[in-house]
Amino acid sequence: MALSPNYAADGTLLAYARFQRITPWEGGQSVFRSTDRGLNWSLLMTATTGTEPPPPEELLPAGPPLPALRFRSAGYGRTAERSTDGGQTWEPLTITRQPDFNVRAILPSPTVEADHTIYVLSDYDLFRSTDNGQTWERWSDERLAGRDYFHRLSAGAISPLLDNGRYQIFIGTAAGEFWSLDPAALTWEQVHITAQWPTVLEGEWVGEIEIAPNGDLWLGTWGNGLVRYAEGAIMARHTVTDGLPSQFIGGIALAPDGTVWAGGDLPPGIASFDGQSWTPHPFPEKDFVGGVLDMAIGPDGVVWVGAQASGILRWDGQKWETITDPEGRTGYRIYDIEIDPGGVLWCATTAGLAYYSDGVWSGNPGGEIMAVEFGPGGTVYLLEGSGAIWRYAANEWTTLPQPPKGLLGSRAIYAANDGALWLGTSEGAFRYDGQAWQQFTAQDGLPHNDVAAIAQDTAGQLWFGTRNGAARVEPSALKLNPVAWPTQPAPTPTSNPVTCTLPPHDSFAAAYADQDTAARLGCPLAEAAISGAAFQTFEHGLMFWRAASQTIDVLHADGKWTRYNDTWNETQPLDDPGLTPPEGLWQPVRGFGKVWREQLGGPQAEIGWALQAEQGYEMLLQHFSGGEMFLDTEGTVYILYADGRWD
Repeated sequence: MALSPNYAADGTLLAYARFQRITPWEGGQSVFRSTDRGLNWSLLMTATTGTEPPPPEELLPAGPPLPALRFRSAGYGRTAERSTDGGQTWEPLTITRQPDFNVRAILPSPTVEADHTIYVLSDYDLFRSTDNGQTWERWSDERLAGRDYFHRLSAGAISPLLDNGRYQIFIGTAAGEFWSLDPAALTWEQVHITAQWPTVLEGEWVGEIEIAPNGDLWLGTWGNGLVRYAEGAIMARHTVTDGLPSQFIGGIALAPDGTVWAGGDLPPGIASFDGQSWTPHPFPEKDFVGGVLDMAIGPDGVVWVGAQASGILRWDGQKWETITDPEGRTGYRIYDIEIDPGGVLWCATTAGLAYYSDGVWSGNPGGEIMAVEFGPGGTVYLLEGSGAIWRYAANEWTTLPQPPKGLLGSRAIYAANDGALWLGTSEGAFRYDGQAWQQFTAQDGLPHNDVAAIAQDTAGQLWFGTRNGAARVEPSALKLNPVAWPTQPAPTPTSNPVTCTLPPHDSFAAAYADQDTAARLGCPLAEAAISGAAFQTFEHGLMFWRAASQTIDVLHADGKWTRYNDTWNETQPLDDPGLTPPEGLWQPVRGFGKVWREQLGGPQAEIGWALQAEQGYEMLLQHFSGGEMFLDTEGTVYILYADGRWD
């Protein structure tokens, strides 16, 4: 909202509305104007996605002269800008490098011309600059620690100068808190911002990193194909035009003869590169195989593939063979495959950890395992879907303490050469030295906090695949704690406690009271939490989007569900203008639309067309060892089971 400088006389104000449908195929912003203090409104102008409407000062009558030093938010609140010439030119301010930074309010002090002090309120922090925005401090107070989305800071204001020569800051939160603060009495700490680590493929989501014996790096992106990096430069980029099976790379593996294998999210799924050209290796049509999630190649050259499928796929040089387990140890999805020195396959699946050797499956069904990692000295690490981490050493399994950030959306684990364990999460990279965790974020040099892949090259440099490219850093450049694992492992813990340490949220208690439901879900892994969300109903199912994990869940009418990463951004088309839905139905847009078109088949999708426009809301969600429970906008309880079914 913006008021005219002469509002008292002309009653004019503007309203900027985002996420508007400007044309049948384009979204954007609308600007509405009222000249009677908001009683009646008319459309003043529109701006399509990718363009910004003029600022209020260009659409409202001129007011009194504005000061030369001015501040504003930009990029939908993702950054703040400063002008020193009355708004003629603007420069971005580096307040923090955290990717979840959103400007809620910019508050110059009432004596900014003299004290040069400006405050910036974000979702989770209050910042202060005393040099007109050159450097920044963060308010250090335990009342800010541990805030989640539901308790985020939402509004701020600053008072005029009071009789005592001081002023007050007022802050409101999404949970209804209202604070009055005296800035002179607050404790401030310097914001620590280091230079970004050397990064390649900035702006691209790098989710796979594979190191060749000659030191070359193969970087798999989500949407931009496969890249070879060598000798400090990008040497080649491979796309579907070159024969790559997909632009969205889910797995990379290097054969002993140097052949590169890559798998994507769509059929034909797999292709191999001999240094000259790509050869497709389509999966058997009789076997429904979704996106490729991981690949491994044994010393004998046999290729093993884990995918969105029941069972593991084997390429013997001529054909594919799908190998399933009659007892269901492979679940409905294999996330990760590692081959030990004895040739045994370790498979991380939705049904737990499964082993395959000489045609025989073994292992005990359990909770979802996301990743397997072999470390120095025969150690093995497991990453559970709950975020729990297990370590195998000296014939004992032990659990590691989790990082002090709660549910982190863990993406990857990696055992480094020095014996430390690295964990890639949505909150940065964590390193465990056997005693404690260290966290590294965008403040320390990562290009983005969302870390999906970690590797160490032949020169010893650590590489981190993120939503904003792949960064490298010398371990010696980091202040790393020495590695000191306990010499005697703790007693083997049980993964099936008799009683749950946490109860289900009150909203889920009635559904959880059903014995069959409780048995399938297992125990709660954490307290229920609030996440920004959206949902849309379809002819034969539903879609739910979660802001915290950037994922989309598709619930089919046959009782099955599938999860996809939300890869849509505002630089991509809102929808497909060439598609016209039947009368009374809708074409889904943004992330829902991209999944609907590219993953489900568009108009031919079993889920059908949308019945209404997508709706945003705040989702109450709780994770269990065997699934999840959440609420829709009407308070209906939905249950997603780890076996791929939903209620």
